[in-house]
Amino acid sequence: NFGAEENGKTPAGWIMNDKLTDAGSNTMQVIKEESSEDNYIVKLAQPADMSSAAFNYQMNYNFEGVSNAVLEYKFYSDGTTTNAYLPCFTYNDARPTQPLYLMLTNSGKTIQYSVDNANWMNATSNLTTNTWHTLKLVVDLTQNVREMYIDGEKIELDAAHMSLAACNTDYKLSAVMAGFFRFGVGGSFCIDDISVGEYIECESISFEKTEYTIPVGARVTLTPIFNPSNATEQRITYESAN
Repeated sequence: NFGAEENGKTPAGWIMNDKLTDAGSNTMQVIKEESSEDNYIVKLAQPADMSSAAFNYQMNYNFEGVSNAVLEYKFYSDGTTTNAYLPCFTYNDARPTQPLYLMLTNSGKTIQYSVDNANWMNATSNLTTNTWHTLKLVVDLTQNVREMYIDGEKIELDAAHMSLAACNTDYKLSAVMAGFFRFGVGGSFCIDDISVGEYIECESISFEKTEYTIPVGARVTLTPIFNPSNATEQRITYESAN
């Protein structure tokens, strides 16, 4: 979350690279949300001097390297966004691939993903502009797991493309990156409520009762028990038959 004391400034803890700094302080700053009395968000504005010769205007939030983590945040586009990097994880040093780049494009209606920053795959093309959306990214390097959820819905990532993302045991997640790629001029998007936490795998799911006799018109509530109780993923899908 961002506070009033940061209004008009670069958000605390985030480091802008030289290209973003040279483009001007207003390219990434905390602002007051127009529809709120006391909520402050971060606005990222695409630099006006952007060209094909100057690319990757970025800011990073660095942390100690880990093998697995969960990134969650809210974002929205004002309908002008072109080729913007949504917040995503990066490795501790230069690698031929990255955990999962996320790009907001098509005037803020489309999210694409890539592990090599060259071949881009569509995650969704149906985003509503000027509306807050949620995004959750789960990465476990030990199991070569990458999962993305947009507004709570899991996105099926292209298996052939994701096969390029195989990594060695010395790879570590060490930063969250956001910013803009080189193509396009103008546009902006906003982010809020960013959190990074540990990814804890669910080992098993059980129920207090496994059999019910339900009279017509009656109801029972099924309460799953996750092991461990603080597992990161605690959504469950029920199916009924007969």
